[in-house]
Amino acid sequence: MTQPGVYWLLDAPFMRVIGLYSNRLENPGYLEGRDAKGKVDQSQITWLQRTLSSIASDPEKKALVIATHHPPYSQGGHSGSTEMSATIDAACAAAAITPDLFLSGHAHNYQRYTRRINQKQVPYIVAGTGGISPQEVPAASGQVVDPVNHVTFDAAHESYGYLLLSVSKSKIKIEFWVLNPPDHKAFETIAVDLSTGTVS
Repeated sequence: MTQPGVYWLLDAPFMRVIGLYSNRLENPGYLEGRDAKGKVDQSQITWLQRTLSSIASDPEKKALVIATHHPPYSQGGHSGSTEMSATIDAACAAAAITPDLFLSGHAHNYQRYTRRINQKQVPYIVAGTGGISPQEVPAASGQVVDPVNHVTFDAAHESYGYLLLSVSKSKIKIEFWVLNPPDHKAFETIAVDLSTGTVS
């Protein structure tokens, strides 16, 4: 794991996780910050661009997960950050790479979106369900919430809970478990096929 600051890269056997610090200028979430003299600090963005370029050129292909505190999309409690999302999009485009999964928190509920990027279906998941009382979230039925970026709102739940990820060479399995599930089953289970870039 490399850690030049509060952002980092975890290089695991089947996946790489890029953790970014989106609280530098606080809400609604930015990767830019300010140094001690008040000047704009873009060091995290420079690091992200360099890291994505290195991953893109690596012959060993693994699942790529990006994680932030603030979500790019959110319908419940706390808003999403289009500014942060645009910054990450620009870095990914420059490296010609697309993440396989985007994880975030901030809103105190569970939300799942699907974004279509470069022929891939990328789940964007908000799971801020581990501490503060859950916030209301509207029902999700696959409705379009961002027609420009081809994003649908596919699942939502107001509860305490946690995510469970299982990653192999070919698939990311994502489960959301509510606290004390009444039927002893995950609220939702999806899978990302890493060879086709599809969600099922």
